[in-house]
Amino acid sequence: MYTKRIKELESQHQLLDRDIDAAAKNSKFDAVKLTDMKKQRLALRDQLSDLRRRQWEIEHDCVDQSDDR
Repeated sequence: MYTKRIKELESQHQLLDRDIDAAAKNSKFDAVKLTDMKKQRLALRDQLSDLRRRQWEIEHDCVDQSDDR
């Protein structure tokens, strides 16, 4: 259900990770922009974690919701 979105976010995360590594090696790169990029990377990681959890719950849902017990 969330597989496509997870792949999109993983791709974005990888690209951002690469850009952050390159920027960190450049002493002339704006530190504020680098910090913003790192925050964006963390936000992507949080979104990925949430979607992966939701996907796992869907795939492993063993509880019958119609059971009245």
